[in-house]
Amino acid sequence: MTNKVSKSSRFLLIINILFLPFNLLLANEIEIWEINPADFSNTMTMTTLVTIDSTDMNEGSLAAFVGNEIRGLQNDLSFPTFGPFADRPMFQITIYTDSGGEDLTFRWSPDGTQTNSILITSNPPITSAVNGNEDSVLEPVLLAGIEARPDVVSIQHNGLPLSNSTDMLVGDNLTVSFFKAPTSDQFVHLEFGQLFANNSISNNRLIGGARVAGPGGSNSGKDFTFTLSESDLAGLSGNVFIQARIWSAIVDGDEVGDNLNITGSVAPDVYARPQVISFQHNDDALSESTDMLVGDIITISFDKAPSSNQFAELEIGQLHDNGGVNNSRSVGGIRVAGPGGSNGGKDFTFTLSESDLTDLFDNVAVRAILWSAAVDGELLSSEMVVGSVALVSTNWEVNPADFSNTMTMTALITIDGIDMNEGSLAAFVGNEIRGLQNDLSLPTFGPFAGRPMFQITIYTDSGGEGLTFRWSPDGTQTNSILVTSNPPITLAINGNEGSVTEPIIFTGTNNADDLNIIDNDHKCYYQSIERCQYDWYPITTRNALHGEIVISAFIW
Repeated sequence: MTNKVSKSSRFLLIINILFLPFNLLLANEIEIWEINPADFSNTMTMTTLVTIDSTDMNEGSLAAFVGNEIRGLQNDLSFPTFGPFADRPMFQITIYTDSGGEDLTFRWSPDGTQTNSILITSNPPITSAVNGNEDSVLEPVLLAGIEARPDVVSIQHNGLPLSNSTDMLVGDNLTVSFFKAPTSDQFVHLEFGQLFANNSISNNRLIGGARVAGPGGSNSGKDFTFTLSESDLAGLSGNVFIQARIWSAIVDGDEVGDNLNITGSVAPDVYARPQVISFQHNDDALSESTDMLVGDIITISFDKAPSSNQFAELEIGQLHDNGGVNNSRSVGGIRVAGPGGSNGGKDFTFTLSESDLTDLFDNVAVRAILWSAAVDGELLSSEMVVGSVALVSTNWEVNPADFSNTMTMTALITIDGIDMNEGSLAAFVGNEIRGLQNDLSLPTFGPFAGRPMFQITIYTDSGGEGLTFRWSPDGTQTNSILVTSNPPITLAINGNEGSVTEPIIFTGTNNADDLNIIDNDHKCYYQSIERCQYDWYPITTRNALHGEIVISAFIW
């Protein structure tokens, strides 16, 4: 038999505090409680009285768990009419199991959600048992809990988890988050102190010089943000002890929630972050007049060596006339931890591979970035320059199996007024190839008898997409020329455009002067290439107008 209401209830409150880490873990889950009895082969039953802060709970829901898995749920209450617990609210709950012998935990919620639930405990704890029954309305299991306190759950640095691997600087933000919003008569305290190897602490100070009244400014009042000043960091360097607490008064109050202690790091120079100062291509200054090729080396230099918890990235992407950039990629696909390999750790070297330069043409811009983390870190500094990528031949290919629908088109291609009686015609949606025809037909009748026709199948899933077209003498993007029709062609499922007696006429030019006119009238550039009805690719013959490429190097 389990304990009835007695002096031991007070002890249950202390036990509940010890379970708060588990409470906090589950509270991060926002879902409504649900259970599927068919998932389990056996059951047990239990009758329980739930009290929160010594008050009977006469509404809400009771849930049973094994670990994080819900094993029982009761939303209805019974009120016995007899016995020592007459008229007191009882949850008569069925608990599901396969084998029994599992430790159970319980939570009560006013609305049946994990978010608003409170951990409740019994003494002794309950273990699942096949066909078992725990107590009755005459002698229920007593489950007791306390209202959740505003315990500290996390500290973030500029929106990312704070740790001793990220240097803090003047102007950085630290955000202290609580399990629930502190009230206006509760006060948040963020404290720093120098941490030594023997774990001793000195030179403590209160960030901002004062405790801050709740609730906070964001996340329903649960988050408090502190901006670090010079006085907050003065005299600190390397590892520091950071403590967040909550008090019942602005001075000399009682602590009303669990605190959180964490180790952070203060930068040696609390104002300076490494800045990109130069880009080099094979030991010469990188510029738009020098073509980059596979195997070439790009070196980015910083004015000071990044630390081992800062990461350099070199990024390249296509730059368009309106300044928009797309088709970006990280050179080597990685961010590289500081310090670099030479010049006192300030220089980072990247060797260009084929994948780094694929589909990039002519003028480029290079961006160097410094990040605070290898993935999803804070951007610390960046710089961008314009360079150039040598043209690399790319053979056109399309895989019909990638699409569920088609349309057909018959086209006559003329370049500078001359019929194209060889080569390949490709259709594109944005930069994705959607159709390819390498063979020609020569009709023997009609007004276009004997003139070369491309009868092309174009692939789509949904239709309605604007198409652009390119002709190439050898089926490569490098040597291709934009060709246009009036009006433009839009994809239509099962559609057909033109015929051998009335083909769609596409015209293009290989003349630089004329190409400028075509570009002004027919080309558009968007940072989102899917919005552009016309060709986003640069014309890739050397006497033509070329797109630009942006190369970016970052440090995070």
